[in-house]
Amino acid sequence: MLVLKCCQSRVLVRRMITAQLCWKKMHHVLFCALVLLVCLTVFSERRTKFAEKDGDGEDVKYVAENPYIGERNEQIDTVRYPKLNDIEDEKGEQEDVDVVYTWVNGSDPAFIKDFQMMMKMQNKAKPEVLALNRYNDWGTLKYSMRSVEKNAPWIRHIYLLTNGQVPDWLDLNSPRISIVTHADIFTNKSDLPAFTSPAIESHIHRIQGLSNRFLYMNDDIILPTKVYMSDFYTERDGYKLRFIEERLEHCNKVCASNSVNNGICEANCTSPSCEFDGDDCKGIANIPLYMGSDKEFMYDSWGGSLRHTHFLLNKMFGPKDRYIPEHAAHMFDKDVLSKLVESFPDEWNRTSSTKIRHHLTIQPEFAYYNYLKELEELRTNNVRTTTIWTHKNAEKIDFSMDNRGVIGRKLQFKWCKREILLKRPKFLVFSDHFTRPVYSNEKEEIQEALTKFLRSLFPVPSQFEKKQTL
Repeated sequence: MLVLKCCQSRVLVRRMITAQLCWKKMHHVLFCALVLLVCLTVFSERRTKFAEKDGDGEDVKYVAENPYIGERNEQIDTVRYPKLNDIEDEKGEQEDVDVVYTWVNGSDPAFIKDFQMMMKMQNKAKPEVLALNRYNDWGTLKYSMRSVEKNAPWIRHIYLLTNGQVPDWLDLNSPRISIVTHADIFTNKSDLPAFTSPAIESHIHRIQGLSNRFLYMNDDIILPTKVYMSDFYTERDGYKLRFIEERLEHCNKVCASNSVNNGICEANCTSPSCEFDGDDCKGIANIPLYMGSDKEFMYDSWGGSLRHTHFLLNKMFGPKDRYIPEHAAHMFDKDVLSKLVESFPDEWNRTSSTKIRHHLTIQPEFAYYNYLKELEELRTNNVRTTTIWTHKNAEKIDFSMDNRGVIGRKLQFKWCKREILLKRPKFLVFSDHFTRPVYSNEKEEIQEALTKFLRSLFPVPSQFEKKQTL
């Protein structure tokens, strides 16, 4: 018994000694790894400095010594990016690119009166007055233009497309901005006044003097960091198409969107939301109708217009998966857009004449982006495209204007500023998601907080503003 205990003690001592040695070895390994990490860091910093001396040494020195450049992000932009005006095409000439904004002052009493009269003529129910929330003017246009001037100075000219309204802060004498009214571009004046963006966007390529390639932006889009022509188009990669990772899967619970206008009549698709299977069941008698409910698919007019556009593309090019464009700045080609409009003349005319959102209208961005992809597959006019998943590439921050309270809004501003510093996105987008009327006092409070936030991002007035505007 004594011998057994002695043996156990020896084994225990040996294990303790072995564990202690292993622990010491682990310390040595961790110490060596730490030393190696420090060496690599020093080497990387020195290598960067040598590279900067060989390349952009003068710019780095200027940033370091210039006492007037105090913001860290300005230093990063100066060092990291080339001068925008030096971006040239293969011919050695810089391409002219303009920006088109669509804007309406939904807070204007005259506009509200016209809108309510139109809604009454359309026999819309009283809750539809919530549609006015889509036209709220939160004052973002001024700061969007500041962001364009600062972060996209390669833009040649800005066209502001309105129903005749003009922002009171806008300097109409500025040589780089022009006011264009809906009446200037609508071919059928009886379609006016226009209250929906698809109706207006269907004529946007008719702006006189507009560059062949142009950026289309809503007033709720801000460029928080530097952007370049190459972010939207290059000769090698073609057009950069930004999509959300969502495709049109179904038009009712059992019918796939790719089954409409595919040449096969299917009873599962004979519902209003699937447009009764498009042209597939025409001329066929006694087709049983879909017996399920498609109310949830018919309720959203925007989603319905996406499906309607998808069905039209199915009819012309055949069924395939198509994704939804991101709400961001989009680059359009006037010639391509003109051909797209000519390919569906009746549908575009219907879209132009529609006063309010409707599911049987064309969604222009969705149609244009997917039309470009079809031209690329057909190898037409050397069209090339590159697909970018915006959120996967951290290119966009969504700022939702919604029902949250004062404290929630303050936290939202802090979160947004932090995300801009960390992600350095190309787009900051303000979207209106109020599910109730916004009262005047509440709107003033939100407006004041939002203006303060945007002014902190872009404190310097642009050349498009009247003097002494904040």
